[in-house]
Amino acid sequence: MKLFRDEAIENQKGKVYGDIVLSAPKMYKYYIVVIVILLVVALFFLWLGKYNRKEIVSGYIDPVDGVIKVIADEPAVIDKILVSEGAQVKKGEPLIVFNRGKSTLSNKVVSDEIVTSLQKEIDLVDQLILAVNQKSDASILQTEEAIKSHYAAIKSLSLEQTIINDAIGLIERKKNRLLKLKKSGFVSEIDVENVDLEYVNLAMEIARVKREITNLENLISERRRALDVESQNWKVEILNLNQRKEGITKELINASVMNSYTVRSPIDGVIDNVFENAGRQIFPGAPVLTVRKAHAEMIARLIVPVKSSGLISTGQKVFLRMDAFPYQRYGVISGTIRRISTSPMTPGQLEMPITVGESFYVVDVELKNAQKKDGNAGLILKVGMTLKAEIIIERHSLLSYLLSPLKSVTKQYEVNPS
Repeated sequence: MKLFRDEAIENQKGKVYGDIVLSAPKMYKYYIVVIVILLVVALFFLWLGKYNRKEIVSGYIDPVDGVIKVIADEPAVIDKILVSEGAQVKKGEPLIVFNRGKSTLSNKVVSDEIVTSLQKEIDLVDQLILAVNQKSDASILQTEEAIKSHYAAIKSLSLEQTIINDAIGLIERKKNRLLKLKKSGFVSEIDVENVDLEYVNLAMEIARVKREITNLENLISERRRALDVESQNWKVEILNLNQRKEGITKELINASVMNSYTVRSPIDGVIDNVFENAGRQIFPGAPVLTVRKAHAEMIARLIVPVKSSGLISTGQKVFLRMDAFPYQRYGVISGTIRRISTSPMTPGQLEMPITVGESFYVVDVELKNAQKKDGNAGLILKVGMTLKAEIIIERHSLLSYLLSPLKSVTKQYEVNPS
C-alpha cells in the first residue's frame, strides 16, 4: 500500500529545499566535460612543453689554428707582392719584397746612385769579358790558320823533295851511262862533269828543302807552345774579370739587402687576404697579407660579454645564423661549444671583424653542418664572416617556468622565515 501517488513522488525528485526547483540544462554538462578535457590537455602541454633559455651573441668564422698576419717591421715601400689570394704556399717561400731605401726621398736617391754605379761597373766588366773573349778567339784563330799554312807549305816542300829525289835518280843513271860511253870514247870528260854539276845542284836543292821543312816544323812547335801560353793567359784574364764581376755583384747584393728585405711564409698554407699593392708605403705593424694552414678546420669564435657568460659551459648547443647567408634560405648551422677562454679580454686586445664595447670571453664552437647546400649553391664559409649565435643555456618545462615565481618565494621564505 502506497502512501503517496507515483506522480507526487516523481514531482518531488527535483526538489532540494523549499519550493524552488533547480533544474540544470544538459548543455551545462557538456561544457563542463569540454572544460575538463581542455584543462587536462593544457596541463599535459605544460608538463611536456619545453622552455629554452638562451643568449644571443655575435661572432665570426676563423680557422682552428687562427691566421698569421704578415706585417712590416719598419717603414718601407712594397717592391713586389709575389703571391695572390688563394695561392698555395710552402714554408720558406718568398711572399713580399720590402724596400727600406724608398721610404724617404734622401735614402732613395743615395740607394739609386749606389745601385746604378755598381750596375754600370758590372756592365763594363761584361763588356771587357766580351772583348777579351773576342780578342782571344781572333788570336787563337789566327795562330791556328798560320799553323795550317805551315802544314800546307811542308806538304808542298815534301812534294818538291820527292820530285828532286826523282831527278837525282835520273841524273845518277845518266852519269852511269855517260861513264860507260866515256870508256868507249864516245863522250868527253866535260859531259861527265856537267852531269856531276847537275847532281850537286839537285843535292843542294834537297838540302834546302829539308832545311825549310825543319824550320817550318820548328815554327809550328813554337806557335803551338805560344798558343797554349796565350790561351792560358786569356783564361787567366777572363777569370780575373769574372772575379771582379763577382765582387761587384756581391757589393750590389749587399747594397740591395741593406735597402730591401724579403718576407717568407712561416708555414705551408693558403693566402687568405692581400691588403696592399706594390708601390704602397707602409708603416711598422701594418698588415700586408694573411696566411692560414691549408685545409684547416673552420670554427666559430663567439664574443660573449662578461655579463652573459655566467651559465655558458662546454658541450652546450649553439645555433649560428650567418650574416652572409639568409637563414630563411640556408637555415642555421648547429654546433657545440668546444672551448671557453679562461680570462676575459678587453676591447682592442683581440683583432677581429666585429666591434665590442665591453669585456668579453672568447668561445670556440665546433661546427656540425657547415657544408649544408641549397640546390646547387654551397654554403662556403670564409675566414672573417660574421654571424649571430644562439647559445642554449637551460631547458625547462613550461610548467616549471610558470611555477618558478612560487619556487622563488618558497626559497626566500626558507632562507628568511620571519
